[in-house]
Amino acid sequence: MLKLLGNPTRLRILLVLLEGEQSVSQLASSLAEPSTGISQHLAKLRLGHLVRVRREGNQRIYDPVADYVLPVITAALRPVGLGRPPSSS
Repeated sequence: MLKLLGNPTRLRILLVLLEGEQSVSQLASSLAEPSTGISQHLAKLRLGHLVRVRREGNQRIYDPVADYVLPVITAALRPVGLGRPPSSS
């Protein structure tokens, strides 16, 4: 699973999806990446059970498995100092 998060694009996809579900075209626009590449990354994330997909018309809408993804991302980023909760000032 951590290998999936080792790819910067997949990590960015998950971070964007944590803000709300999106289609491939919305993700491609948000991340300034080609939709074909985004689709390939989403397929890997789906196989890793990090995102789920539902159909809406002819679009596929992706959503992170939030109760599972956020702790994994936090744990993955903690060694580099990025997984700390925001400090309360």
